[in-house]
Amino acid sequence: LLDLSEAGDGAARSFKFQAINEKWALAQREWTAVTKDTGVGDPAEADPAKGKEFLSRACNKVADFLVELAECPVGEEYEG
Repeated sequence: LLDLSEAGDGAARSFKFQAINEKWALAQREWTAVTKDTGVGDPAEADPAKGKEFLSRACNKVADFLVELAECPVGEEYEG
């Protein structure tokens, strides 16, 4: 883990494009151009309990998706 004294403030530059900022168009971010230290979000409020909760929720979401994907027959990936 990173000592918080070495962490940036989490500030990030936004795209100039309205469509991307409205989230109906997508583009990969070039992290070295977006932030000073490639981190987005201020980690000052982080603690081990919050990290554990985040990781647990993320793992559960991914696990649910993988089960759903595994149970879906090939060729039946779409509704209707």
